[in-house]
Amino acid sequence: MKIAFLIAAHDSPSHLKLLVEALVSSQHEIFIHIDHNSDIKTFAKIEHENVHFLSRRTKVYWGGFSQVKATLLLITEAVKFGSFDYFVLLSGKDYPTRSNNFIDDFFEINTNSNFINVVQMPGNGKSLDRIENFYFEQSIRFPLFRKIITYLAKVFPLKRKIPRKGNSYIPYGGSTWWALNEGAIQYIMQFIERNPVFANFFKYSHCPDEMFFQTILANSAFRKSLKPAIFYADFPKGSPHPSLISNKHLKELLKSKISTTYGDISPLIARKFNENSSDLIKTIDKTLRVI
Repeated sequence: MKIAFLIAAHDSPSHLKLLVEALVSSQHEIFIHIDHNSDIKTFAKIEHENVHFLSRRTKVYWGGFSQVKATLLLITEAVKFGSFDYFVLLSGKDYPTRSNNFIDDFFEINTNSNFINVVQMPGNGKSLDRIENFYFEQSIRFPLFRKIITYLAKVFPLKRKIPRKGNSYIPYGGSTWWALNEGAIQYIMQFIERNPVFANFFKYSHCPDEMFFQTILANSAFRKSLKPAIFYADFPKGSPHPSLISNKHLKELLKSKISTTYGDISPLIARKFNENSSDLIKTIDKTLRVI
């Protein structure tokens, strides 16, 4: 089972090193995009023949299309490298909760499935104003100009619809992180190449990383292959960011299935961790990653 792990990181180099070491395998290739806002030299201690740092980097801002752009850079680099059975998108603050053999076997058994959280919008906290209203991310060169046009967009809202010849696409949302097979990845890249207007539309949406790939796949023949993602995260009520994984989560992570708002998931990967999680990582290795 050949797997390309695509990691988007911006800090926590010590934890990223632990993540990489956990994923290293003769059947795994690891591609890492370091946010161009970060100093890549702080990640210099991460070296392995199966690890590939992207030379082409972009500045990433939360809530903006730059997150999608970084993901597409990772996909492009992996596809150029070779053929893979699965492509798994991770953040630099994730960590596997099962052994590499278990993860490989899981994908082998589910080879025709694509693991990505999907819900038709509006639903599950994904409101239509994310795409109907203009959103301008921080990457815009002139901050004052950004503030002005953002204000005008709120005062004089222009309702937008996803462009398509004929009927509009049905918008879908979900979570940023996913595991997709080669067929789905090929379809996404071909779709983007053939539909540049679609990608341009999402450049001015809010949190497109939680809608872009979902909308493409859920409006295609791949819709039937979509299953809830393999990532466990504990979101406090009302917060867009997950809590740090702690010892209290270990019992939950031992389960083979965990119920979420997107359906039952197999918790192969947990998020999130930080530079102070090394002791917890040792516990996970001893109690969970032996499975």
